Amino acid sequence: MELSEYIKLVQKNKVKILVWALSLGLVAHLIALFSSTRYAVSVDFMVGVAHRQPVAEYQYDGYYAMMSSDLAAKTIMSWFKTPSFVMDVLERADVKNRTFTSLKSFSNLFKTVKFSAQNVAVKFQMKDESEARRLAEAVISAVETKSQELNRDSEGYSVFEVNGSTPVVVAVKADRVLFFVVGFMVGLLGILLALPLSCFVKSEK
Repeated sequence: MELSEYIKLVQKNKVKILVWALSLGLVAHLIALFSSTRYAVSVDFMVGVAHRQPVAEYQYDGYYAMMSSDLAAKTIMSWFKTPSFVMDVLERADVKNRTFTSLKSFSNLFKTVKFSAQNVAVKFQMKDESEARRLAEAVISAVETKSQELNRDSEGYSVFEVNGSTPVVVAVKADRVLFFVVGFMVGLLGILLALPLSCFVKSEK
C-alpha cells in the first residue's frame, strides 16, 4: 500500500479511529479510577558512631567515623536481602498474608536506599494502611534490635547508634490522566497499524 492510499484510508475512517482510541483511553481511565489504593511507606535510619576508639591520627578521627558509619549502613541494607530477617520483620508486624514463591521474592518486599554514609531509607508498599504502619514499626524495631546485638566492641560498648525516624505513609492512587493518555495512544497506534492489514484481508476475500 502506497502512502497516499494509506492517508486516504485514514481520512475515510478517521471517526472510527478516534472512537476506538477514545474507547481504549476511557477503559484505561476506569481501570485507574477503580484500582485499589496502595500505601507507600518510607522509614529513615540515622547511623552514627556511639563509642569511638582513640586513634593516633586525631585529624583522621572524623574520617574513620564516617567510614565506619558507611559500613554499618551497608550492613543494614544487606539485612533486607536475607529471608530470615524479612520473616522476622513480618512476624513482628503480625503480617501473615504474604506469599513468597521463591527465596528471591523475599528481597523484593523492601527497597533500601543509602542517601549518605549515615542515612539509610527503607521503602515498601502495602494495600492496607494499618498493615503498612505495623510493618513500618516492625522494620524500626528489627533494625534497632539487631544493631544493638551485633555492634558491641570488646569492652561491651555499642560501636554504632542506629535510630529510626517516624515512618512516612502516603496513599498512592493510579494516575487517571496518565492511564487515559496511554490507553488513547495505544488504541490510536494499534488501529493505525491494523488498518492496512484489514484492507489486505478484505481484498483477499
